[in-house]
Amino acid sequence: MNLIYTFSHVRRQIAWAAGCLCCCLQLNGQVIYVSTRGNDKWNGSEKKPVASLVRAQELARAYGRDTSVEIVFEDGIYYLPGTVQFTGQDSKDYPATVTLRARHEGKAVISGGQQIRLDWKQEAGNIYVASVPAGMDIDQLYVAGLRQPMARFPNAQPGKQRNVYDTWVLDHQAQPNPEMDPLQPERIALWKNPENCLLCVIRKKWL
Repeated sequence: MNLIYTFSHVRRQIAWAAGCLCCCLQLNGQVIYVSTRGNDKWNGSEKKPVASLVRAQELARAYGRDTSVEIVFEDGIYYLPGTVQFTGQDSKDYPATVTLRARHEGKAVISGGQQIRLDWKQEAGNIYVASVPAGMDIDQLYVAGLRQPMARFPNAQPGKQRNVYDTWVLDHQAQPNPEMDPLQPERIALWKNPENCLLCVIRKKWL
């Protein structure tokens, strides 16, 4: 009787240990590494990271729905070639999860922009020009990580506490300055390429 009880007890202990091990493996899951110096033909290990979110997503989908997956991004900027879509294929069965994180908080950036390398030439004074690929529309430009103001009127005046168009000071008593109005007919008549104009309009409504 004691022998049977002992064997049964040991069997339950083994089953419990196996269950815990299985649970730990599921919770610990798999880790996929992404690096700007990686290669999408690699397996996503720490020593052989992939290069893109899209490839990491494909690898994460290949694991079972009961397996947690962590995608770790090394420091750097990751440019997206297109919209990333998350569907039912990316889901896991509870308690398994999919986690995307930077190895060092704030050091990995996923950007919807496009990296371009331009040959800048000084045209006059502080004005530099460069040719961009045909068909490329640019509404934001970052140089060395800093957003650059676009050619515009009125010129941006950082630190002046003006409204979004820089036409008047943010003061309840201030009045619009007609000379700073970009839509004066006389000023519009001076536009050389109006077809390339970017008009920003903000609808203002008081509640």
